[in-house]
Amino acid sequence: MQTFSNIILTLAIFFPASLSLAENNTVNLQFRNGDHLRGTIQNWDQSGITLASEILEKPIVIQSQSIQSLSVIPRKREQEKNYLHETLLSIKPRFFRQNEATSADLLRGQLTDISETHISLHTWYAGTLDIERSMIASVDVYGKGKQTYYGPNSLEEWNQLGHEPAWTFKNGTLSSENNGHIAKHIDMSNISVLSFDYSWIGNPDMQVLLFSNDPQHDNPKNCYKLTLSSNHTKLTKFHNQRETSIMHMRRAPQLRGSGSTHVDFYADATNGNFALFLDGQRIFVEQDRKPTPDSMGGGLHLISKNSPLTRIRNLQVSRWNGDIPKSQSQPAIESLEGEGEKILLRNGDAIIGTIESISDELIRLKTVHTPIEFPLERMRSLDLRNKKNNAPIMKANDVLARFQTGGWVILDLHSITPTTITGYNQAFGTATFQLDAFSSIEFHIYEDALAIGDL
Repeated sequence: MQTFSNIILTLAIFFPASLSLAENNTVNLQFRNGDHLRGTIQNWDQSGITLASEILEKPIVIQSQSIQSLSVIPRKREQEKNYLHETLLSIKPRFFRQNEATSADLLRGQLTDISETHISLHTWYAGTLDIERSMIASVDVYGKGKQTYYGPNSLEEWNQLGHEPAWTFKNGTLSSENNGHIAKHIDMSNISVLSFDYSWIGNPDMQVLLFSNDPQHDNPKNCYKLTLSSNHTKLTKFHNQRETSIMHMRRAPQLRGSGSTHVDFYADATNGNFALFLDGQRIFVEQDRKPTPDSMGGGLHLISKNSPLTRIRNLQVSRWNGDIPKSQSQPAIESLEGEGEKILLRNGDAIIGTIESISDELIRLKTVHTPIEFPLERMRSLDLRNKKNNAPIMKANDVLARFQTGGWVILDLHSITPTTITGYNQAFGTATFQLDAFSSIEFHIYEDALAIGDL
């Protein structure tokens, strides 16, 4: 009797790889034994997936325990409305993963309402989601046209440079346990801000090259090099491979021993202005007195040095207006007194008040002084401290759905159709998503935890 693996192999011989299905409904199933099969999902239930394929005489049911993941081939769609802002909302990790830095669901959309119990996000892929506030880890707002990259999304999008590949990718995180160098081209503006979450074991020691003119090689002729180590932070410029120190070494309390920090690096290659913030605290503001913007490029390099473990996640590159934020934004929030929402603005200011409405890309706030109205794109984040501590729980049918634009959401799977996926998330309830919002859907996501007795 032929096994399912043999059937797939036999069919592949008679049907050429160039034969494709209708673009708008196609997925590629990856099986746990390494096989794969392309087709259209007709239905899903707990027993398995019903799949139609041009290489099959009729749809077949494939048992769920045989499927490792499925990748989604996106449909061509009309461009969504050109919103001026984009909100990135992170959901707290499932309980057993609370100590991991890589386990937060991430939703993208437009902020439409903030109440005492919920925050509403309009999305093209699932309509409006009302997310329970106690389960939200963070709310960050960006000018939508300003963000040029969010990731990391895979290891394949990066060039592995140097003698031995040292970087790996898993669960939205780049990791290195040795000296390693990766790089990629990003459509960076000459005035950009680079943000990422950086964690390490041992002593931190890494370098970031920005505006590199050659992301294919580990020694570009022109770039700026930011050094983050336990001994110092430092900014250096390379022009025609000649090194120039932009600033003296500065120590940063956030870079001591094993730990983590959020990095915001503001870089203006045109005017030569640079500023480094760690966890919202300004570490330095420096200037290149002889900028050479025409020699710079769009390459970004990540270089791990001597730390036993380096991790990078939530990597974002956005256009910047050139205004350096005020130092220590967290104290700015803490200094606010009174009742209402505490909002941090993009220029470093903080404001407190009662939200009256959010519409037409504007937020209207009632304060003790006067009503205030400002564009949402000027908002940076919302203070969520002192709220009820809550987090989603794990479900037996949970799958991890990775968005095409980076990040993921975990769903207790209810159904899959040729164009949609429906599931439950404790933070926002049951919702139906456009299937092609996702690049892949992973099954059996808690098996590692089962193996070590965490569940």
